Amino acid sequence: MLIRPLQLRVIEEALWRDLVFDLLRILRAELPGHVAAVGDDAARTIIAAAIDRARALGFTTRPGASMFVRFTFLFGEHFEAKRDWARQAIARAKSEDELARCTRLADAALDHLAAVPDWRNRE
Repeated sequence: MLIRPLQLRVIEEALWRDLVFDLLRILRAELPGHVAAVGDDAARTIIAAAIDRARALGFTTRPGASMFVRFTFLFGEHFEAKRDWARQAIARAKSEDELARCTRLADAALDHLAAVPDWRNRE
C-alpha cells in the first residue's frame, strides 16, 4: 500500500482536528470555570487557534500542543506574545528540541505563578 504525501497531510490535519475535541473534553474536567466562561463553541475556536500558534512555535506533538493550549486557558489568548516571561522562555528555547521548549515554558509558568499570591486557590 502506498500512501501519498497529500494523504499523509490530510490524515495529520484530521488528527489535529480530533485533538481540539479531546482537549475540550479534558479542559471541561480540568478547568471547568474557564470553559464555561466562554462556552463550548468559543472554547473549540480558542483551542484550534492555540494549536495553530503552538505548531508555528515548534510545539508539534500532541503533548507539546496540549500544554500550550492549557496555558492559553490559564494565562489568556496569545499569552506567548503578551506575557514577558512566556515570550522570553520561548525565545531562549528556540534552538532546543520540543521537550526542552516545553520544560522551559512550564518552568517559566511555574516561576510566574509562584510570584502570584494565593494562585492555587483560583480557577
